[in-house]
Amino acid sequence: MTQITPDGRRLRVDSDEFRDYAQEVFRRHNHALSELMQMLPAAGDEPARLTQLEDAEAEMLRQCEKLNQLAVAARDQRSDGPARTLDLARSVASCDTATRVVEALLDEMSP
Repeated sequence: MTQITPDGRRLRVDSDEFRDYAQEVFRRHNHALSELMQMLPAAGDEPARLTQLEDAEAEMLRQCEKLNQLAVAARDQRSDGPARTLDLARSVASCDTATRVVEALLDEMSP
C-alpha cells in the first residue's frame, strides 16, 4: 500500500522512506506545538489572529493524534497489528497538511 504526501510523493507504507517521512512529520508537528506555546501569548493582542492560531492548533492536534499513537507504539516496541498500523500510517499525510498550516501561520507572525 502506498500513501501520497501533500507534496505529491508516493511512498510505500512499509518502506524506510515512509518511516523517515513519518518521523520528519512527527518532529515538525512537535516543533510547531512548541512554537505555538511561545506565540499564543503574543497573539492575545490580536483576537482574530489568536482565534486563527487556536483553531489551527486544534485541527493539527486532531489530525496528528494517530501519528502520536504510532510514535508511542514504536517507542514502546509494540505492534498494534497490521490493520491498526496501516490505519495509523494513513494519518501521516493529514498530520503533515495540518502542521504545514500551523507552520505558515507561525511564519506570518515571525518578525
